[in-house]
Amino acid sequence: MSIKLDINSELKALVSLLDEPNEDNFISVRSKISAYGIEAIALLEEASSTSSDHDFIERSTDIISEIYFDLTFKALNSWSDNEGVDLMKAFLSISKMLNHDIDTAKYLADFEKIRRDVWLELNDNLTALEKIRVLNHVIYDYHEFEGQRTPNGDKLKLYYLDHLLDNKRGNALSLGILYLAIAQNLNLPIYGVDLPGHFVLCYLDEKINLKPVNEYNTDEVLFYLNALNKGAVFTVNEVNGFVNQMNLKPEKKYISPCSNKTIIKRLLQEVSQEVKLKGDENKSMMLLNLVGAVH
Repeated sequence: MSIKLDINSELKALVSLLDEPNEDNFISVRSKISAYGIEAIALLEEASSTSSDHDFIERSTDIISEIYFDLTFKALNSWSDNEGVDLMKAFLSISKMLNHDIDTAKYLADFEKIRRDVWLELNDNLTALEKIRVLNHVIYDYHEFEGQRTPNGDKLKLYYLDHLLDNKRGNALSLGILYLAIAQNLNLPIYGVDLPGHFVLCYLDEKINLKPVNEYNTDEVLFYLNALNKGAVFTVNEVNGFVNQMNLKPEKKYISPCSNKTIIKRLLQEVSQEVKLKGDENKSMMLLNLVGAVH
């Protein structure tokens, strides 16, 4: 108990020094507060909420962002070390950095509800297309998720896991990640496809033995899926047609399965761009720097 009290006393003393006018002294104070990690956040939030000093509030906010960045970097680095097997875990970590108040347990429970509803409808006797019909029915008909190309209001929120699960609205990437996380959790051979301008999914031939994603050939893809359009099934010719419309040089990666790590890097890059457009250069750079955690 005394150790805890000592820590609180030390933190309170450090937080009270955030209005330190000497830059060198402030850097030292900032470093010491940041070292406390998540323990410092409540005190920083409390102190800034009761202060009218603009510089004090700005410094508190910056340190809170720095602590969440460090926590997210470590979480993504650990996820990457584990070969990126749980997409929802990484998606939740990024959403937590964007919205610090997100209720982790609630959204994991929401995800589990959808996953279980799909699992109850699946069986090993179904064909690949029949399994997709089950996924699409549960996600889009029963749970009423919809793709939103032109958002009403804040485009950035379409990337947030909490917004996606609360409002049942997402863009191609957020909906694709949700669809993919459910499918992979149920051991379905579905992967992302890193198609520029539009994220899609692909269903691999189940007769092929599992192997690293970069070793699959395009002829092992049975069909493609558009999570933005209620999981609609389409062919490689339609993917190539889209690439031509975009005036892109055809590349194998546009029609090949990609890793979960590639998807999370893309999420960070797209969110960073949207944050930059909203004028927050600092947070935009933080999100780009998180790409380095995924190796």
